[in-house]
Amino acid sequence: MTLPADAPPLRPADLLAMLRRHRVLAVCVALLVGFTVLAAPSLLLPLRFRAEATLTMGRGLKPISFQNDPVAGLVPEQMVNTQREMLTAKPTLRSAFAMSGLLDNPAYRGAADPSALLQQRLRATVVKNTWVIQVSLDDEDPVRAEQGLQAVIDAYLAQQSTAQRSQGAEDIAFVRGQLAEAEAALQTCREQERTFRHDNAIASTDPDRNHITARIQSLAERQALLDERVTASAALLAQVRTADTIVDPTARMNAYLRIDQVSTATVVGALQQDLLRIEGQEAELSAKYLEKHPRLIEVRSLLAAKRTQLESTIAAARSAIESDHQRITAQRDALTEAQVGLQRDLDAYRGRLIELQQLIQTTAAQQKVHNELQARLTQLDALAGYDERRMSVSAP
Repeated sequence: MTLPADAPPLRPADLLAMLRRHRVLAVCVALLVGFTVLAAPSLLLPLRFRAEATLTMGRGLKPISFQNDPVAGLVPEQMVNTQREMLTAKPTLRSAFAMSGLLDNPAYRGAADPSALLQQRLRATVVKNTWVIQVSLDDEDPVRAEQGLQAVIDAYLAQQSTAQRSQGAEDIAFVRGQLAEAEAALQTCREQERTFRHDNAIASTDPDRNHITARIQSLAERQALLDERVTASAALLAQVRTADTIVDPTARMNAYLRIDQVSTATVVGALQQDLLRIEGQEAELSAKYLEKHPRLIEVRSLLAAKRTQLESTIAAARSAIESDHQRITAQRDALTEAQVGLQRDLDAYRGRLIELQQLIQTTAAQQKVHNELQARLTQLDALAGYDERRMSVSAP
């Protein structure tokens, strides 16, 4: 039906009268509109499941306290609201994605901003006049909803733990700076002590038990042995000198042979046996042949050669005895001189030990300062790391 151009505008009373005339039609239209508004979204949108949890915020007394806390056990309402905002903040939600399998959900995987979508599905409400935060998360899968909510809570608690560890840094900055300076000073003292030890070859701080005294003791033991050898060698050389004074060659040779060092030589023994054997042959041939018999002349020539060889061997043994005595005496003199030098080194070493003790005392004093600062820093760290505003999951 078309209204005339000059017809008056439709008034609410006219509309009401029209509805009264067409009641059945009006009721049907109203039911259709209501069904469209209420039922259509349920048919068009996928069914979602909701996971819920309750967080409770509490505050306790510090296990270590350096001053009175007038508000111990109290949590301002603003603090609870702040925690709610931090729970639903995008950094927390991004951490939740990293910790869970929420991106396996096609809705999140296909979203331009998964954190914004998760923020829309996540609800956090502070119960009035309480320290309780009720949290819920909607998802198309019930298991994924629970896992996602748990991931959000875990990410939030992890961030709170990280933030709590970072708090109090300003309170301990001064002590930490002093500790750094003390540690640098301690390292300097240690380096000076180490350098002094290295440059002066200090292996032991005991003035009576160190590498020099050990060397002196070793040389003293060697000298004692050399003194015994020098005494024995001098006695042997005296026998040689006595034999040297004998004029008769045979008697002199026999005197040499009575010296153990000479007679026990292997070559001398072999020559003596050969000489005795040839002398026996010479005596036997002398009884049988005349003086100019060729065989007798040959044996006597061989006998003279053996005697000359024996005399040369005895002379060599004699020279060896004299050389050995000179060598041992020189060794003893060198040991004596070495001990004198080591004694001078020991005196200087003990003087350096006094200087080292001063460095050690300086290092010990600096170590004490460092330890006291370290203990203080440990106490402050214990307080800084203590979560006095505990947030816990009180209900799944």
